[in-house]
Amino acid sequence: RWMPLDAKDLLNNLNDDEKMQRQQLVDRSFEPVPVSVNWASVPEGEQIKALALTRTDGTGLRCRRVVLWLDGYDIELCPVQAILPVVTAALANNNIRYGAGSLKVVSRAMSDTSRLPQKYADALSLVDAVFVPAKGSLDALVNSGVPASIVGTLPMTVKHDVFSQSVRKSRRTESVSQPAIKWLDAHSSSRFRFLCSVAGVAQQHFSRKALDVLIKAFVEEFDSGAAALVLHSAQAGSATTIRTWAQTKHPLLTIQTFSSYDDLPEVLPLVDLHRPLLLLVETPLSQDQMASLYAWSDAYAMPSRGE
Repeated sequence: RWMPLDAKDLLNNLNDDEKMQRQQLVDRSFEPVPVSVNWASVPEGEQIKALALTRTDGTGLRCRRVVLWLDGYDIELCPVQAILPVVTAALANNNIRYGAGSLKVVSRAMSDTSRLPQKYADALSLVDAVFVPAKGSLDALVNSGVPASIVGTLPMTVKHDVFSQSVRKSRRTESVSQPAIKWLDAHSSSRFRFLCSVAGVAQQHFSRKALDVLIKAFVEEFDSGAAALVLHSAQAGSATTIRTWAQTKHPLLTIQTFSSYDDLPEVLPLVDLHRPLLLLVETPLSQDQMASLYAWSDAYAMPSRGE
């Protein structure tokens, strides 16, 4: 039976109703019943199962507190009570010691809607703290049953030395030396350039990010070829999904795909300057590369249905 969370510590500062609700969740979740997890369906599941920590000094470490940070979206696929045995075993194998109740589970979450699915809310209720980026998400979690005492706001941050107007001019000049940007610049120098970047377009994300709305509005407004739209996604297959949809719905679009940011084919098709240009960039980008793409663009477009 795994009881890595100190129930008494969890119940501090809760009112009677919250205590009862939280205790029921703890009791139900840590019953001595194996948790069945399809690790193949969990992002990097095999790596998690084989989790190993490395230390260079070869000595044991005594910690006052160990914090396990889990992404909120992954908790539903991989419940806390399934991953904690993996983590605690890895800590023990590395002779990392900590006191009872000092292993804390922290999560980051957000919500596009006013409530969460009950399964997701229950999963988040099992951690010691949940950080959300804004009050709207905080209200959604609490309204869905996550104890208010464990939810707090932690706004998203920006690296101002990388993403700022003060470095935009120099970065925009430097960016043209990169192969993809060089080609983009050569074929769209006379166009107003829009950028939209999404994590992926699989399943519901294409509709959720409203890429259909964005492409439709772009084609209708700039049918003369006065602008270019760059869609970036790091997810494999996203360019094919967007291209298939766009070619069916908007056959007048000129579409060019980049599967690499640094290497381009020697021969690229000529671009019709009198047709709207859609550029699909399907590759992970570093922060510096992303900043260069931002600097090269004239405007950012994000018409999400939920964000």
